Amino acid sequence: MGESGEEGDAMRSSVAERRIELVEWERTAVLEERITPEHIRLLRKEFRSVVRVERDPLEDGCWFLTSLGYVGSIPLGDDLLLHLHPKTPVGNIFRMIEYAYRIDFKIFDTLYHCETLPGMVDALALILAERTLHRVRRGLYRAYIPRTARLEALRGRLDVERFIRSDWQPDLPCTFGEQTVENEENQIICWTLHLLLRSSHLSQRVRPTIRKAWRALSRSVSCFPCSSSICVGRTYNRLNSDYEMLHTICRFFLDTLVPAHRTGEHPSFSFLIDMNLLFERFVAEWLRGRGELHEAGLHITTQERALVGEGASVAFIFDILVKDRESGETHCVIDTKYKVPVKPANDDIFQVVAYATQQWCRQAVLIYPEPLVSPIDISIGDLRIKSLTFPISGEESEEIEVGGRRFLRELLRLVGD
Repeated sequence: MGESGEEGDAMRSSVAERRIELVEWERTAVLEERITPEHIRLLRKEFRSVVRVERDPLEDGCWFLTSLGYVGSIPLGDDLLLHLHPKTPVGNIFRMIEYAYRIDFKIFDTLYHCETLPGMVDALALILAERTLHRVRRGLYRAYIPRTARLEALRGRLDVERFIRSDWQPDLPCTFGEQTVENEENQIICWTLHLLLRSSHLSQRVRPTIRKAWRALSRSVSCFPCSSSICVGRTYNRLNSDYEMLHTICRFFLDTLVPAHRTGEHPSFSFLIDMNLLFERFVAEWLRGRGELHEAGLHITTQERALVGEGASVAFIFDILVKDRESGETHCVIDTKYKVPVKPANDDIFQVVAYATQQWCRQAVLIYPEPLVSPIDISIGDLRIKSLTFPISGEESEEIEVGGRRFLRELLRLVGD
């Protein structure tokens, strides 16, 4: 992969101090002299789902940019940085990340005292690097990887069928397990560190430690591209139990580091939190930990899929399903919507009605992060559709818990009707 650290530092140092600041969902005017046609082309080609780019014929000499529910930064070429700020208080975003990724900020002093999003990203990256270095010093986890080879002496199991077909060659076809540090557990961490060194979001303060960890790991572990999904559903044992937290942090970064543009042969990476996805995961994980659901004989599932239509040509993916613990029957379909319209859009209502119909349940809920001016509580035949709020905009992070409990009471009342 080359010297990721030096490449990342060169890329970062080449980015000028010119910045454009956007707040999610706010339309911002940007003068033409601040943003070039090449920057506009890059935004429209690579980031059209992240930033809306518009022209107003009545406003000559400027572009209008709108952040579409993302938080973070995008390097536009080597001379401009686009900062996307949240409307939600930063402390509440931390709280959402804690739940969504199951990271307990309180056990890390550097995280617990963070007051800015860049500070939190630096702290998480530093924890990953320092814990990786500690594990390298202790010895990396070794896993048994199945191998086949022809050997002079028997090792593991003899492949009898191949042996019979081999015209009595003197070497033996063997199948055996080899203990090696070249395994997914280590490769996930190596790839994440590599991406971090190519990100423009990290401060110079933490980069030397990340580079040191990457170099120490890459001496014996290969860097293979991987996605965040590889971090989910893994099993751990007494020999690699500490990897669970490392992979949790890796999952967060693999979700948020996005290729931005190319510097020479190597792409740089933006840091982008998809607030739609974060809100969905936060609500799901917050609900999953509620004892009230268990007491009501309920549990939730997330991201279930159902194929419908002729030839199973359409896939439904349900954000959250509330189910009976014993029978598995679906009581309620929940769809999260990270936006604050005056009232639910017709398309969103039609979508959740289709989901509930497929699941043969009588309740469907649309969840929003702020109260709507015109919430809905309507019935279509036996199906009841209601909009609820899980508020995340309070100035104090404790307000999330208070609002969450209020939301849960309404949800249980709806399911119980």
